[in-house]
Amino acid sequence: MKIEPFLDEEGKSALKAVRSVIAPLWDPRGDSEWRPPELDQRITWALSKAKSKYVVAILADKKDSWASRKAGELGRNYPDSIVWTTPGEAQSSYPGVECAPHATSRVIKPGVSIGHGRFRAGTLGCIVEVHGEGRDYKCAVTAAHVVALNDSVELGNLIYSPGKPEIGSALTRGDAIGRLQNTVDLIPFYSTDPSAGEDIYQSIDIALVNIEECRRPIPDFNQVPHPANPKQKVLRIKSVIKEIDLPNILLKNVYKFGRTTGFTEGILVHVMIMHRQLKLPNNKFYLYRELLAVKSTKNGKPFSLHGDSGAMVYTAKGQLVGFVIGADNEITLCCAAERSLEAMKAHVRGT
Repeated sequence: MKIEPFLDEEGKSALKAVRSVIAPLWDPRGDSEWRPPELDQRITWALSKAKSKYVVAILADKKDSWASRKAGELGRNYPDSIVWTTPGEAQSSYPGVECAPHATSRVIKPGVSIGHGRFRAGTLGCIVEVHGEGRDYKCAVTAAHVVALNDSVELGNLIYSPGKPEIGSALTRGDAIGRLQNTVDLIPFYSTDPSAGEDIYQSIDIALVNIEECRRPIPDFNQVPHPANPKQKVLRIKSVIKEIDLPNILLKNVYKFGRTTGFTEGILVHVMIMHRQLKLPNNKFYLYRELLAVKSTKNGKPFSLHGDSGAMVYTAKGQLVGFVIGADNEITLCCAAERSLEAMKAHVRGT
C-alpha cells in the first residue's frame, strides 16, 4: 500500500522531506558492511490522521539522540508531525506478569494462553482454516515469536494451552492442543547480508498450530467480548479488513482480547509504520515494517502488556484488523491481519 494517494500537497511535501532524511539510513545500496541505524538513531514515519486529514507522522526516540535532533530539524517545518517514542519490545509473557482469569480456562477460543512447552506464553489470536488436500484443516493462530523463535523449535512440536508459566512444568499430552504446522522465519538483522539480496525486514509475525486432533471442543466461529458490554456480550468476527482500507479506520475505536490484559479499548493511530526495531524474547533485535499502531483510550491502562502477543485487534463491527506483536510505552504494535493470514493460506473460521 502506498501512502501518497492519501496525502494532500502539503502532506506529500512532508513525506518527501522525511524520506530524504530517513530513507538513506535504511537503504543497503549493495554495501555488504551496511547495518541498520543504531538504537539511538531510531526514526521512521507512518501514515496518520489529524481530525479529517491524512498526515505523515515522524516517529523518533525522544531521548537526546541523533534521532531526536533530526526529528527536531524536520519539526521546524512540520511541527505537528513529530511523535516521540521509546524502544519497542515484543510481548510474549514475562516473569511476574499475571494472566487474566479467562486465559487458563482450557477452552479453545481467542484470548487464552498458548505456548511452546519450553518458552513463555502468548495469546491464541483466533481459529482459522487452512486449505489442504481434500479438506481444510483447523488451526490456531498466535505470534511466531511466542512459539517458534528458538532454533530448537521444529514443525510438529507440541503446543500447549495454557502455556508457561500457567501450565507449570509437568507437561502432559492432555495439556497440548496441537502441533506447530507453519510459521514465518524470524531473522535478526545482524545475521542478514543485504548486499546478497536478503530481506532484512519482517512484515508479519505469525504461526499456525494444527488443532485437528485436539480433544477439546473447537468452536465453529470466533467470538470476542462485545465493546457495548464486554463482560456479558460477545461479538462474532465476521471479516478481515483489507490493508487498502486500513487508513479508513484511523482514529477509530478498536479492541483487543489478550492473555494478560483481557479486553482493552484503543484507537488506531498509525498505519504503514515504515521501519521499526523490536527486541524479541531472545534479546536480539529484529526489523519490522508496515506495522499498525494502537493507542489506549483508557488513561493509565495500556492497550496490551507482556503475554498479549498474538491477540486479535478488531472493530465493533466484528472486523479483524491485526495481531499484537509488541509495544513501546505509548503504543501497541500490530501486524496487519490480511497479509498475515494470506501468508499462511488461512481464513478465519466462520467467515
